[in-house]
Amino acid sequence: MVLLVGSMNTWAQVKTYKLINSVTELEAGAKYLIIGQKSSVAYALGLQNTNNRASLTVIIASDLISVEPATVSTDTKPFEITLGGTAGTWTLYDGVNNGYLYAASTTSNYLRNQTTATNWTITFSGNAAVMTSSASASRNILRFNDTNNPPLFSCYSSGQTDVYLYKLQGSSTPPAAAPTFTPAPGTYYSAQSVSLASTTTDAKIYYTTDGTAPTSASTLYTAPIAVAATTTIKAIAYDASDANPSAVVSAEYIIATPTITVTETTIPAMTAAVGETTDARTITVGGNNLTNDISLAITGTDAAQFSVSPATIAKGTGTVTDQTVTITYTPTTGGTHTATLEITSTDAVSVTRTLTGTATAPTLDAPVATDETGVSQTGFTANWNAVAGATEYQLDVYTKTLANAPDLYISEYGEGSGNNKYIEIFNGTGSTVDLSSYSLKQSYNGAGWPIETTSVYYLALSGTLANNDVYVISAIDANATILAQADLKITYSTSAAGGKSIYFTGNDALGLFKNDVLIDVFGDPSSNSTIPVAGFSTYGQDHTIIRKSTINKGNTDWVASSGTNKTDSEWIGYPQDTWTYVGAHTVNTTLAPITGSPFTGITTNSFELTGLNNANTYYFTVTAKNATLTSLPSNEIEVALTLTGLKTVKDARAWTANGKVLFTAAAGETVEIYNGTGQKLVSSTAVDGLNQISLATRGVLVVKVANRIAKVVL
Repeated sequence: MVLLVGSMNTWAQVKTYKLINSVTELEAGAKYLIIGQKSSVAYALGLQNTNNRASLTVIIASDLISVEPATVSTDTKPFEITLGGTAGTWTLYDGVNNGYLYAASTTSNYLRNQTTATNWTITFSGNAAVMTSSASASRNILRFNDTNNPPLFSCYSSGQTDVYLYKLQGSSTPPAAAPTFTPAPGTYYSAQSVSLASTTTDAKIYYTTDGTAPTSASTLYTAPIAVAATTTIKAIAYDASDANPSAVVSAEYIIATPTITVTETTIPAMTAAVGETTDARTITVGGNNLTNDISLAITGTDAAQFSVSPATIAKGTGTVTDQTVTITYTPTTGGTHTATLEITSTDAVSVTRTLTGTATAPTLDAPVATDETGVSQTGFTANWNAVAGATEYQLDVYTKTLANAPDLYISEYGEGSGNNKYIEIFNGTGSTVDLSSYSLKQSYNGAGWPIETTSVYYLALSGTLANNDVYVISAIDANATILAQADLKITYSTSAAGGKSIYFTGNDALGLFKNDVLIDVFGDPSSNSTIPVAGFSTYGQDHTIIRKSTINKGNTDWVASSGTNKTDSEWIGYPQDTWTYVGAHTVNTTLAPITGSPFTGITTNSFELTGLNNANTYYFTVTAKNATLTSLPSNEIEVALTLTGLKTVKDARAWTANGKVLFTAAAGETVEIYNGTGQKLVSSTAVDGLNQISLATRGVLVVKVANRIAKVVL
């Protein structure tokens, strides 16, 4: 069939169209006429944009067998339809109006220009084209209604007249080249940036990521697509005029993120003895989508104290299941050790676990220092007993000066079981103190200090406190050991002043006040949390806390006083119901080493000292050592030189520690202890071996064991 396109009798162009009856002649990008016949007249489908109704743009006064047109309609609306897509998903595109042939709903029952493509299935029954649309569930087959006047094209499920396809010869436009994807579709282990391209010049590419087929109404590709999770991208290309679509192509990107798993959320602490034992813990490690082996390493300050096996886990096919890993603690030094186990693999999020271990180190026994010999006006010989395992000894020789405290301060805090509660206050001022200016206050549950003197948490003090003595305040129903040292016993009361002051429970701060001004504190008066001490959050509860002997004054800054660890804290913690130290407090005097002290590398059990001052009293201790270990210091020996150079009567072996006088004796020997003024403080009978006597009195003491005498300072 040859059609002359123009207006009336003006012939502008001749086009040749061929009737097709095979799907093999369907070609994307080719131009087609859709023809219906009424009697011996052929009608061509056109598009109507004003009333959404199909119109007849060309009327051919001929039957379908003839290829020569008789007349041409004066209607100049375009009528050529461009075929797009692929078999089963053909689209019918109006290139001039930039729209698609659309099958309307059953109620509207018309064809119209549509911006969204409708897919059509085209088959042939003889010469007739069976064009089925996906847009309507019931009326979806394009038919020619030749009974209508004028006849029209519409969609019907059955009946009506067949339509025919005529293909424009020699002028088909090829479809745009299908898009390509970079990188290629596949499995990746990290987010990807996907680029789309078409070899068609100035092609327009549209794409979807929701699984639907793309059209020119889909997202226009302008920049690489970020793919962070598994995604399917479908794309279609159109030429520069948004015509001649390519086939739809699809690419799936699987993002398989590498992951490491560790079953155990924490690794229990380990303990071992240096050079003797080790400890170990196991964890279960796994992985998915791995691109590289799993590496295990230990880092941190104490990393050398731990080891891990295996150090590498092969990735295999990318999945690791329940691999057992062993962490071993092999300490080389005593104390607490901390490190970090790091588990890594390329592109996977690293996993870390904290490692902790506590090591006990073997020790040397402390030497026992014995009485000095060879005393002269300017020297003496220090002596001590040998220690098994020691290869050398260190001798420390010094004089002492006692520094006075500026005021009273809290020296001990006891939060024991039941009502075993007490507070100890120490006087190191150098003189007797009148207690009437002092009070003890409790901040109950962080409520702050009481103001009223009648408060059950306000305890006014009275009496006097001698220098180097302690004042112990306890619950009246405390243990007998505590009560024996108590100077003031508080009966619990909900109404009497101070009736609750000593009944604290671990989260109640205590303050020592002078003339109602805070001079020392234990705990934070604004906090209801368990009182932390030395970095341990629960030490204020179920513990005995003692002021270090290196501290000789109060501190109203609890953060500074408590410290962050055992080293920087002013306090030492002991287990609950430790009452060994109640009733006495030791404060270090200022020690002044003599020239040359400490004397090291001594391989004998004695050492001669010369060039001393005969007006001084000297002290010495001995420490045992070997290549790896150092013992605690020995007992302290006091040597008082005299103007004559003759040794005074001082041959009892006695020393002091932690508020006690310690001495060795035979069973049944008489023991007497005198203060510096000659007042007898103790008279008792010794047991065999080491004896210990607690005293509240401080200062210079004379210890007489049978007929042996020693002078000590407590």
